[in-house]
Amino acid sequence: MEGLTVAYDSTVRDADGSLIQFLYGEDGLDVTKQKYLTDFAFILQNVTSEAAQLRYNPSVGESLGSDRKAFSRYMKNAIKHAKARDKSVKDPLIAKVNPATHAFATSENFHTAMTEYLTRNSDGLVRDKDSKPGQGYQGLNRKNAEMLFAMKYLRSLVEPGEAVGIVAGQSVGEPSTQMTLNTFHLAGHSAKNVTLGIPRLREILMTASRDISTPSMTLYPITELSFQDAEVFAKSISVLRLEQILDSVDVEERFGNGKLFEMAKIYQIGLRFFPSDEYMGTYGISVSDLMGTVERKFLRTVLTLLKKETKKRQAPRSLATPVIGTKAGVVEVAAPRTENGALGGEDSDDAGDDDATDAKRRANRAEAVSYGPNDEEDDAVQREGERDALAGEIEFHGSGGTPPPAPESRTDGSEDEAADEMQGAPSWSARARMERVIDAYVEVTDFQSDEYGGRWCSMTLEFDFSTPKVLVLNVVQEAVRKTVVQQINGVGSCSLVVDEKGSRMIHTAGVNIKAMQQYTDLIDPNRIQTNDIGAILAAYGVEACRNNVMRELSGVFESHGIKVDNRHLNLIADYMTRNGSFTAFSRMGLKGNISPFTKMSFETTLAFLKDAVLDGDWDDLATPSGRLVIGRLGRVGTGGFDVLTQLPMS
Repeated sequence: MEGLTVAYDSTVRDADGSLIQFLYGEDGLDVTKQKYLTDFAFILQNVTSEAAQLRYNPSVGESLGSDRKAFSRYMKNAIKHAKARDKSVKDPLIAKVNPATHAFATSENFHTAMTEYLTRNSDGLVRDKDSKPGQGYQGLNRKNAEMLFAMKYLRSLVEPGEAVGIVAGQSVGEPSTQMTLNTFHLAGHSAKNVTLGIPRLREILMTASRDISTPSMTLYPITELSFQDAEVFAKSISVLRLEQILDSVDVEERFGNGKLFEMAKIYQIGLRFFPSDEYMGTYGISVSDLMGTVERKFLRTVLTLLKKETKKRQAPRSLATPVIGTKAGVVEVAAPRTENGALGGEDSDDAGDDDATDAKRRANRAEAVSYGPNDEEDDAVQREGERDALAGEIEFHGSGGTPPPAPESRTDGSEDEAADEMQGAPSWSARARMERVIDAYVEVTDFQSDEYGGRWCSMTLEFDFSTPKVLVLNVVQEAVRKTVVQQINGVGSCSLVVDEKGSRMIHTAGVNIKAMQQYTDLIDPNRIQTNDIGAILAAYGVEACRNNVMRELSGVFESHGIKVDNRHLNLIADYMTRNGSFTAFSRMGLKGNISPFTKMSFETTLAFLKDAVLDGDWDDLATPSGRLVIGRLGRVGTGGFDVLTQLPMS
């Protein structure tokens, strides 16, 4: 930004002449000259010295203010449209007329403050129409006071040649030395964990990161939405994991005759959830959503983790005796049962005497386990055989399976009814889900679920007896933590908070602007705020990105009690977005600079020198750094012009 200066047409331009701002700071005022600009009483109390400094002359003022009435009428009309949020809002007057060449072409804020002061005239420093001449300070009437204030504004504009880029860099760099190095602020709530201080400045200015460390959004519910509905909406867009609605987990492991193997390791997993009316009312999910999550996500995660743990524990082929470890959960070692339920020994010939359908089903599934994946024809035959086997089953327990763990004793009748329902026959929807699960997962031999109450579900997994020992309870706990019931991509936890002004807002951990735009009936889409500048650029364009850069920079400094003038932040934001994107103050952002000497003086001197030599680049010594390399004065500030004098001739 070292080459940014104010040109004679009041624009801000880079060293190569490229346009950065049409008017410095959006109002053209010099930061050092606008301290007492709206202190009109101070100006009138020192009217003699002010008139001398401004070279006040009523006759000159008349010529400068020939368009005063037209300008005043235009600004009043523009302010009226802006307050009414009219779609046909007018551009500011200083966007149409150069304030450096026209008196009374001021900003709307200055015009409003001046009009209010002259109308009130609370200190009596302006002579009224009915007052006699000579009263008050110099007897200034309203017309002459307006002329004096307009000339004060005219003299407060930034001078051509001002090195506004260097001043902006210094105004941001010096206060940053007073900031902490690492600051992560919770902003009053855990859902609003944001990065502040030097790390945040680095994200914005030095790296222009598209992947920030703590992305967040602020949403504003519409006024028609009640507080309770807004709270429900906040929870409905929050990430919901299975562990948040899970009351208890039971894992039972036993050895015995299974459906897939003659001697198998059978794991019975039971999940008990909180009452359905609680999680349905709190998170806005249905029983079908919950059971579908268990079917599609939880089971897949459990089997994936089990395979991963089994692979870790695969012992190398040797004659060493395998180590038998301990296990988690309830363990029951049972001998294989005969058809009539009697216990049989290891040599019992009746141990494998199952009915024809179970034998067919076991053979089909064992073949699938033993020889790898089936082709399409094998899958069709296998599914048909399983459906035939399931057609005759009407009880909860299947042959070779185990019932779900008995529920804990409850005192109220509702829990007893739930326990009785667990022991009853599965409903048709539960049977359909069981068939889908068994078809989808080879290792699952049974799946039962409470499709109406949404209080429990159980599943039976079966593996070969030679499978290495795995702590299944730990695996299930990890799967419960990883399984997500509902989630908006990129959005984590959300919370509804009320600020000191009574405004309701929803803070989110994570950003997904496109998804939030679908909730226009619940939130105000025009007030979505985020600290992810790259997301704003992608969703709304470069102008919104520029405004967001200004807001984020201002928020970083204000959090440390540091006030930086908006004119400096405006210039920084405009420079970073000058190419229609979001570029950083780094050597990558300097690649488009016209001066090889400037790029070499920043970083990686040899790399930039090599590129300049190979590309045949040249330097016209327009930038301050380029001129300093060869010992010349920079063309900014007092070096922006030459003073010529006539020498005496001998």
